[in-house]
Amino acid sequence: MVDFKELINSIRKENITLFIGSGFSLKAGAPSAYSLVNAINNTLPEDEKIDGNDLDKVSEEYEQMHNRESLMKIIRDKMSFIPTDTSDHQKLTRIPHIHTIITTNYDTLLEDIYGQEKCYVVRNTQDLTNLSKDKVNIIKIHGDFQSEESILLTKQDYTNYFVKTKDSLLWKFVQAEILTKDILFIGYSLEDSNVFEIIKQVKKETNGQPRKFFLIAPGLKSYKVNRLAETKVKYYDAKAEDLFSPLFESLDKHIKQDYNKNKISFKTLSQYSRQHNLEAIGVEGEKKNSVSFNTIGQAEVNINLRIEKILAQKLMNNDPSIYKDTFHGSLVPGLKLPTKSLNNIEVLINGMTIGTNEDLSYLIISPTSETVSCSLKIKDTGFNEKIKFVRFNLGNQIVFKSKVQPFTIQFIFTIDYINKSISCTCNITLNETYQDNSDALKWIELPIALWGNKELIISLLPTMPLKFPNKIQYANNFNQVRRYYQNIRNIELWYDIEFDSYINFSPEHFELSELLVNAYKEKFFSIPNDDEEHTFEVEGDADKLRSNIELQDETCSLSMSYMQEEPKEFNGHLFTFKPKYIFASNCKILSVTQLSNNKIKVSVKLKKNCLYQIYTDNGISDISEMWNVALQSKTKI
Repeated sequence: MVDFKELINSIRKENITLFIGSGFSLKAGAPSAYSLVNAINNTLPEDEKIDGNDLDKVSEEYEQMHNRESLMKIIRDKMSFIPTDTSDHQKLTRIPHIHTIITTNYDTLLEDIYGQEKCYVVRNTQDLTNLSKDKVNIIKIHGDFQSEESILLTKQDYTNYFVKTKDSLLWKFVQAEILTKDILFIGYSLEDSNVFEIIKQVKKETNGQPRKFFLIAPGLKSYKVNRLAETKVKYYDAKAEDLFSPLFESLDKHIKQDYNKNKISFKTLSQYSRQHNLEAIGVEGEKKNSVSFNTIGQAEVNINLRIEKILAQKLMNNDPSIYKDTFHGSLVPGLKLPTKSLNNIEVLINGMTIGTNEDLSYLIISPTSETVSCSLKIKDTGFNEKIKFVRFNLGNQIVFKSKVQPFTIQFIFTIDYINKSISCTCNITLNETYQDNSDALKWIELPIALWGNKELIISLLPTMPLKFPNKIQYANNFNQVRRYYQNIRNIELWYDIEFDSYINFSPEHFELSELLVNAYKEKFFSIPNDDEEHTFEVEGDADKLRSNIELQDETCSLSMSYMQEEPKEFNGHLFTFKPKYIFASNCKILSVTQLSNNKIKVSVKLKKNCLYQIYTDNGISDISEMWNVALQSKTKI
């Protein structure tokens, strides 16, 4: 097997210019130089046939015997062939690392396969003025039949070419390519004396300091290989098509790494990635580039790695015990493995390597999943909503998981293969935030019904209605969540605001929502307290107070006047409050003591949950009257 490593490395760095000869087109049905010689001789009588196989010499002698026009017609007719197998040309177009192709061929296979959008053809010096940076430039140094005056065919044509073009822009361009790029010759043999004439001419014009020369040609004899060594051309005993397989294998494996290390342009990476249905998103840096990929259409992902045998067996068996966490917002649990604990990890999408140990800090492995659509229906309450579940398997469990506005819901069906039975559990976890409060109010009815012993029908399982045990505590908890969502609806309506998003239920957020709702209504509402004693000082006369109350009486009421509440933040908005007043019912006056500074000290005992408060701009007399009315009617807000 031929080792193309050195040549492939040059291609990977975008350091190769191609020199293509007629042999590369033979597979596509193009005539060889030998067949062109035969075509010329076939037009001649026996006594005029020309000896030799060199096309340039035979062409020159024919032209001297007849004329240029008839010679060109013979060659033109032979070049009017219908292409057959152009697979090698097609593969060539898949190598975006190649930006310039110099060819001695008369055929138009290269430009036909590339297409006008991807290549620009140069046949003479004038064409150089429009060289493209975005296309492959095809330099036809022997011309073609679209511009017959550019064609080099006879020995004299080549002699005149080197004399006349010695200082031309076209020849200087070829020199520059050979000086700045490594050159790969394909489709040539040592019978193609013209190419070696070019090599010698280049060495002469560039003081013998070109870069690397490579030649791919099959079956050269040893003396010809020795001749190659004299010109310092690295020879590969192979066909051009033998290069493509190891080349594409190397490009697939290393192209992302080559871009990261600034060896290739983003344009080259992008063009090659698109052949694998990947869209590259690159970020260029001073020393190192970075890139990520989006898939275009379907994607086949393969991950090659080495892990411990025990873990591998658990992965193969889809053991639920190894999947404990979710990552990056995914609903499917995964196993997080630091890449330092892995050997030779390689991540491929559509055959192209997009990640190795160098690129990854960790790897997350998750069970295979799919998205399924269905509906959830509870007949007793009228609840009927469409939902999309992510479905995946964990051992003997089938899991349906979905994230709706207020919560994440998960149904786990456990299969008992021995007893041939299926059991189901349901887990509901509130999301940290949500976006649509109306939707939240709709969906919160589901867990309230589920733990209220209502029957649920999942359309995917129409013959298997689900009914969970009546759990009052669960139902009460979700009833409180529903009240929280109702409070938010009222807060937006009454305070004339619209939240960008919503912080989900927690005891603290619920308490604050209750405060905002009750503060707006200017009505008394209960605030929790324990049995506790308090002592306070007020201005007044102890004897007068004692005459109006009875110590140890447990039916006294107490009011604490004006207090200004600090502004509070809720869901990103700052709320201010009217003055706050606190009232206590059913408190006991323990003692009243006259102080020397015209104040009295009062000790009271508050019973549990006897405190009420109100936010209002009304005066204390109006508030006291409201309080008395509330007490008389036993109103509880």
